[in-house]
Amino acid sequence: VIIIGAWGYFFLLVAPYEKGKEAFEQGKYEEAISFLSEVKKGERRYTKAQSLIVEAKFEKGKEAFRQSKYEEAISLFLLTKPERKNYQEAQYRIGNSYFNLEAWNDAKKYLEKVEINSKDYQEAQVTLESVNYHIGIKAYEKRNWNEAMRLLSEVTPNSQNYDSAQEILKDAGVESIKVAKKDQKEFETQRFEFSQQYATEKNEIKKSNVFVEANKWTGQFAKSMDWKLWNWEGKIK
Repeated sequence: VIIIGAWGYFFLLVAPYEKGKEAFEQGKYEEAISFLSEVKKGERRYTKAQSLIVEAKFEKGKEAFRQSKYEEAISLFLLTKPERKNYQEAQYRIGNSYFNLEAWNDAKKYLEKVEINSKDYQEAQVTLESVNYHIGIKAYEKRNWNEAMRLLSEVTPNSQNYDSAQEILKDAGVESIKVAKKDQKEFETQRFEFSQQYATEKNEIKKSNVFVEANKWTGQFAKSMDWKLWNWEGKIK
């Protein structure tokens, strides 16, 4: 903006948007945000200023990541909305930040959002393998054998964790078989008791109650074991 002073001199006043844009281009993101925030709603370049503020905060997020300030980086990357061109990159960087914080489940959530057409997709998949490995280890430590096997089996030979994953997979498999045998024995024992009760009961109403109770117990047990359910059928003579 050019104005003429009282004595005829020309003065050049640079609008906040122009100052902010210049600071952004110079990599002075904090300064850029400060200037751009002066552009008020309703002013001609308000929308552009707000857009550039988001870009500046994204760049500040990258700076925070490089400085290992992962929580700050996450808070800044989260400002990137789906309609922005760097949204996919933001999801990758959020996932990577959570990975460095060893927040495996949160890392998995964001890394899985990175789409196949994104430039960060391949890197996201590599990091996701490591995430699955660590979550698998946690499942193993909690003796959740099936979950541990599912996640560790996704670790490919190219991963640095592959050999370790294979060893733990073998052990989880052995433990899973032990548990399965124990669960199967419990299941068969209880079902046999129901069949004996049913066979020896003379009263038809009580016989029916045994039948109902057997199916109820079977359903609850099967659900707890994540089994498929087939109803037990008695035979009334």
